[in-house]
Amino acid sequence: MNRISRYYLMFVTSIVGMSILPRLSKINNVKKFRKEISSYYKILVPILIGGFLVIYALKSPIISLVFTNEFRSVEDLFLWQLLGDFIKILAVIIAYQFLAKKMFWHYILTELFLVVILYITSVYFIGIFDGVKGAVFAHFVSYLMYFGIVILLLWSSLFGLDSNEISLRKK
Repeated sequence: MNRISRYYLMFVTSIVGMSILPRLSKINNVKKFRKEISSYYKILVPILIGGFLVIYALKSPIISLVFTNEFRSVEDLFLWQLLGDFIKILAVIIAYQFLAKKMFWHYILTELFLVVILYITSVYFIGIFDGVKGAVFAHFVSYLMYFGIVILLLWSSLFGLDSNEISLRKK
């Protein structure tokens, strides 16, 4: 399952990185940042949902094509892997702001957080779900937490009031 995930994630993150990173680096105010993220989400989220639904629906033929019949048991892992990958892509789109605005410490610390939380959740959920299923569920939980941290760090840029909105409300 990880191999399949790696293929489409490499494709999506390359496309998104090449298109959004230059645009984010040119943006110099909160309103434009919100608009850019919103427009990416409006385009990308339906495509991702559609693509992931197709992958989920065709998981048996995909496993037969990519693996041998010995790997049939990975069918149970598709849901959590796809959900984790979906959250990962949503988080990466916003997290590119760290790189675009040279917020390297934010980027490094969030990536470090991700590695640590992935390790902790893997150890925890592997014990609960008995093996690989726990690791895949940990993947989902880790990226959900990572997405939450990225949103918290960029909260004011995403949801806060910018100076123009504040001055308009005072009048």
